[in-house]
Amino acid sequence: MRSSITLLLSSLLALTSPLAAKTIQVADNLFVMECNTTTKTATVVKLVNPNRSGAIAIPESVLVADGNKSYDCKVTAIGKQAFAAAIHMTSIQFPSTLKSIGEMAFFNCPQMARNGKLTLPESLETIGNAAFGCCKFASIEIPANVKSIGDNAFAGDSESTVSWLSTIKFNLPATALTIGREAFAYTELKVVNLPSRLTALGEFAFKQCKQLETVSFPGTLKTIPADCFQYSPNLKSTVIPEGVTFIGARAFQNTALESFNPPSTLHTIYERAFDNTKLKSVKFPSGIKKIDNSAFAHCKELTSFILPASINEIGEWMLYESDNLTYLQCDRITPPATGEYCFTPAQYKNAKCVVPAGSESIYKNNPEWKPFFDKASVGEIFDDSSVVPITYYDLNGVKVSGTLAPGIYIVSQGNRASKVIVK
Repeated sequence: MRSSITLLLSSLLALTSPLAAKTIQVADNLFVMECNTTTKTATVVKLVNPNRSGAIAIPESVLVADGNKSYDCKVTAIGKQAFAAAIHMTSIQFPSTLKSIGEMAFFNCPQMARNGKLTLPESLETIGNAAFGCCKFASIEIPANVKSIGDNAFAGDSESTVSWLSTIKFNLPATALTIGREAFAYTELKVVNLPSRLTALGEFAFKQCKQLETVSFPGTLKTIPADCFQYSPNLKSTVIPEGVTFIGARAFQNTALESFNPPSTLHTIYERAFDNTKLKSVKFPSGIKKIDNSAFAHCKELTSFILPASINEIGEWMLYESDNLTYLQCDRITPPATGEYCFTPAQYKNAKCVVPAGSESIYKNNPEWKPFFDKASVGEIFDDSSVVPITYYDLNGVKVSGTLAPGIYIVSQGNRASKVIVK
């Protein structure tokens, strides 16, 4: 029976050592354990022989005899580094009573469930930092009762991509879940569907996942942290849900992200968040207030960029070397605070800049925006025809429709009128 083992403190084969009141340490030929006779719980401290090969089963309880008393202690925890570097262990069977797996508990166990699935018990609640770092199992299910996944919990090796983890499933229902820093970094995951119970995601959580293609976020998530998907070169698709308020620095840097539909709740994008992506167009809804330095730098395929009236600040080098831009629109009456070198000479030359009617002279007085209007003596009128229709007339007052030929036109929008030059 694997469900229980008996350790007699009086036996010459057992190692005993009082650690604290009501806590004793015991050992047999397989495990060293700490048993708390008050809570009647036990923690696996370590393997007696770390070179042990083959399959290992952890018992569900330990029957401890102390003089004329005995205690049936349930195994609820695996301690720090308990099985670390057990390089010959091929499989592990967890007890159904297990609640926590400690820091680096199974770090660098390359043969454990190699290429297969690691099965965790439904009773599990916490997975410690680097608990399964540098292992080679291919898939895992996170039980519904898990509340926290620690930093580097399933991370591979940044140098050699030791982790072969390619599939992960988060079981429901409602237990709130946090995922720590670098929890799944350097793995071979291809698709990630983050669960609706996720409330916090750590920095670098999926950094350098070279096979990652798609990520879905739950509406419970409020922030996408710094470096979260950095250097995941095949990540093409994701939808940022309503509720997200900021996107951290370098969050999607050096990915293959092709589209970005910002939610109305988003107010801040930090530096280099979308640097060197494959975005083609970006249109912000009202709500965005700040876009930091180089946030959309090196986006070679970006052609259209639209800022709403809510924007207050755009940083230095924001669109650096995104030189295929052909359309820039800012709906703010006065220019937002604009960092130096926000735009490039190629953008000044090739991009059509659209601002609200009557704001041309204000934008021309801003040194970062002025070059857009030097090439066309009058700035373009803001086209918000979905709200108030715009009508174009020639200088004789004749209404013009269709594509406008180069020339000077009178533009009427509501109770406003202005002249515009089309080149």
